[in-house]
Formats: sequence, C-alpha cells, structure tokens
Amino acid sequence: MAFDTERVIVEVQCHPVIWDQSNELYKDRDARTAAWVEICKELFENLSDAEQKTTDIKVQSRWKTARDTYMKVKANSNSSNEADESIENQCEDQDSSTNAINYNSSSVPSTSTSNSNLERTNNTEPESSRKRKRQVSPTAFEKELLQCVKQNNLDSNDEDLNFFKSLIPTVQKFNTFKKLLFRTKVLEALIDIQKETVITLDDLPSINIGTDTEPHDQAIVQAICSEYIPNKLVIGKPELTIFIARLNPRTLQETIETEFSKFGKIVRCRLVKDIVTGKSKKYAFIEFESMSSVESALKEMHYEYIDGAEIVVEREAERRLWGWKPRRLGGGFGGRKESGQLRFGCRDRPFRKPYNIEQGHGLFKQ
Repeated sequence: MAFDTERVIVEVQCHPVIWDQSNELYKDRDARTAAWVEICKELFENLSDAEQKTTDIKVQSRWKTARDTYMKVKANSNSSNEADESIENQCEDQDSSTNAINYNSSSVPSTSTSNSNLERTNNTEPESSRKRKRQVSPTAFEKELLQCVKQNNLDSNDEDLNFFKSLIPTVQKFNTFKKLLFRTKVLEALIDIQKETVITLDDLPSINIGTDTEPHDQAIVQAICSEYIPNKLVIGKPELTIFIARLNPRTLQETIETEFSKFGKIVRCRLVKDIVTGKSKKYAFIEFESMSSVESALKEMHYEYIDGAEIVVEREAERRLWGWKPRRLGGGFGGRKESGQLRFGCRDRPFRKPYNIEQGHGLFKQ
C-alpha cells in the first residue's frame, strides 16, 4: 500500500487536535482517535475494519517519520546553516503547521488501539542555543607530535626493548674491544638457540612395552597429553552398561537388542553412528536392568558372531575408568604391542606383566 508523504502531512495539518497542544480537544483521546480515522478515510476509501486498523498504524508511522526528519533538518540548519536542500524543499510547505507541534522524543504514535502512547508531556525542554564548536583539523606538527607520543608509549611496554636498555649502562663502560667481544658472544648465543630443535611425536621411538621409562608408542603420548571430559549427555548406570565392539557395519540396532535380550531386560540400547554420514561406527552400548544380566552377557556373548562378524563385549569404561581416553585421542581398548599400538588393557588384549613376579614374597605375597 503506497503512501504519499506530502498528502499525509496536509491531512494532519487539517486536524489540529493531533498536534496543537493549545487545542481544547488535544487531551481528548477519543477525539484524536477519530481524527486519525478521518485521515485514513481521506487517503483510502472503502477500507474494512482489519484494513482500517493496519492502515491507521502505517499512516501514524509515516507521519512520525516525516516529523522526525523535519526536526533533524531544522536542527542542522540552526547549527551549521547547511540544511539538506532536498529534505528542506519537501517540508518547507508544512513549516507553518509543524512548528506548532511539540516534538517530544518520548512520545511515539504507534497504534490506533493504544492511543495513550500518542500523548506528549507538557514539560518541554527549550532547545539549546549554544552552538557547537567548530572542529579544527590538527596541523602536521601536531600529528607528528602525537605519533611520537604513541610510539614512546609502545616502546615503554616492550619487555625485550626494556631488557636491552638495561644493559646500556654496563656496555657503555666497555672499550672498543670488549664491546666487539660482547656483541660476538650475543650473536653466538642466538645462533645456538636457533639451532635447537623441538622434539615432536615423530621423533619419539616406537618400542615394545616393558620396563622402559619412555612411552612405548605415539598413541600413548597423545593420550597422556590430551584432555578428555566424559560426555555429560550419556545417561544410565555405568555399572550396568556393557560395550559391544567389532560389529558388522550393516548390523542394525534392532538386531543387537534381539541378540542380547535373552540375558535379561534391556533398559536402553544405542548403536553409535557417524553424525555426518549416519553410518554405523561398529560399536554399541547396552544397559541392562540387573547385574546378573550384565555378567551373563559378558560371559556368553564375548567372541560370538552377529551378522558374520566376531564381536567383543566389555564393561563400559568411559564413566568407570579414571583417566579414560577414547581411541581418537590415542586411547581406547585393544591394540597390539608388536605394532607399537598397545592401549588400555581389555579382555581381548589384556596387559601382561613385563617381568616375572616371584610369588609369596614382598607385596605380592598371597
């Protein structure tokens, strides 16, 4: 619905009850509402009740925009005598009527149903007659002086520069030979420091587990250096939850529930899938209702076949084993020491003692 801004201003001018505070009906809410209704009827004919309400809001908003624009132009004209000619030509015909309106910024006509927002306070503050000071651009000398001050502030916060400045009083006492010797020693120290190499994971040796003090593979180093917080969204009792791995990628969650439901009531079953592709990651978790069901499943289903794949069944470790790290961080179950990838011990690949412990002696006496 198109609006003619000049037409709106003319119609508002013909209804002083809206803008003239000296009018006896200015404080009459019903009178102002009726005035806006008449303005809408003059601008648009044959409006329904719903259209009348919507149009009333838009007309009042258009009037507010035109009024605020005029006041901004007038304020700029009074301060700098350089008003925008296009806006001034649009509003100069309505200058006589608009000057009488109290332009209080706190009063904004928003809706016709809530005309209380159209009331303006009688306490108006006179416009400040004080002119703004003309801003003078700094001279070239002032700019250079300001740049020097900023540079000095930056230099004072430089720790390296302050350190070398602290050496100046001592170095100034040296003769020419000692100064050359000092500079040579400093340069040699810098060269030696630059030659030092940082040890990375690729530099660590990959050795079999034993009595060695060094980590036996890079996966262990990564697990030690990483930080892992267990998923707080995982629900259920960890002591009643088992971990099933090495599943066939085509095995469905319903198949897993069917195979393990014979050991007892299953509270929940979750087949882990890739969040991007939606494909199975070949492991799942099952929570039983009782501990006896857990023990039976661990005993009967370990190394059993589901959809042609030999599975392994373990107890859940994420919430039960302190310091647990997942496989993506170098941890996880399994791995082979022959390939330098032995991780957390499990039923499939348990940790073995690196040396024989003599039974019946010391701390290991039975």
